[in-house]
Amino acid sequence: MDPSETRADLALGLPEDLVGRGFLDLLDDPVVVQDDRGLAVVWNKAFEACFGAPAKILEQGAWRPPGWTLLHESGGALAENDWPVRVTFRSEAPLRGVEVGVRRDGASDRWFSVATRLI
Repeated sequence: MDPSETRADLALGLPEDLVGRGFLDLLDDPVVVQDDRGLAVVWNKAFEACFGAPAKILEQGAWRPPGWTLLHESGGALAENDWPVRVTFRSEAPLRGVEVGVRRDGASDRWFSVATRLI
């Protein structure tokens, strides 16, 4: 069994019968769980595929490779303090439907409706 498949399940405290089934990988939506420092601790295969983020980068704790920029809905760079996950950490309130773009070196911008919550 690939350790990365169960790490997410265990970190989320899922029941033992779901561990090893790659629970997060059953979700179609990209999911990344970050700790209070903003480091990626859990993600699913949909996140890797959607963002083209190699597991090697994620395993080092970065949720985004170098050269990526988060975009405000206006198209400008989103200040790090205004990233949805940072807002949720500060306010402890979940966010839903926040439009965020991702600009990647050598690739077209991608836009997402983002939801964040503390777990």
